Amino acid sequence: MRWLATVGVALLGVLLGATARAGTVTVVDDFERIDGWSATASEGAQVWIAQEPGRSGMGLRIDYDLGNGQGYVIVRREVSLDLPTNFAFTFDLLGEGLRNNFEFKLIDPSGRDVWWWRQRDVIWPTAWETITVRKSRFDLAWGATPSVKLTQVGAIEFAITSGEGGSGSVWIDQLT
Repeated sequence: MRWLATVGVALLGVLLGATARAGTVTVVDDFERIDGWSATASEGAQVWIAQEPGRSGMGLRIDYDLGNGQGYVIVRREVSLDLPTNFAFTFDLLGEGLRNNFEFKLIDPSGRDVWWWRQRDVIWPTAWETITVRKSRFDLAWGATPSVKLTQVGAIEFAITSGEGGSGSVWIDQLT
């Protein structure tokens, strides 16, 4: 019977440890409101953002038209996040349109240093898909030398850049 109590205490410790680790998840945006998100487009491209039902509650809808050229659209939100030594960002994604490039960017508070995760020629998921981008998947896009570490985020951006071009829609929900 004593061994059962020992196993029970050990199992409780494991469960409490898992709960503590799970508690470190930070909701960056659940998109129940889209205040704070802005949208810009390159010359010849167009972008519109709206709030629509997401995977869970409301989500952010991005409608875009990249035209026939080398256009891009960006949606951006200012944030203030201190990053732990090891981190990952997760969001839900749904989309429709031609194959284009999809980027998720982290901008430091100075606005000079940008890290990105890029996917080329994306076939947009037609059912909600959870995307996880770990720290190791972010590359320095521009700014500081590669030795500078990303420790704080001042803004987050999602960008769609021309591959095949054309128009489409992307939905994003539950950014954590």
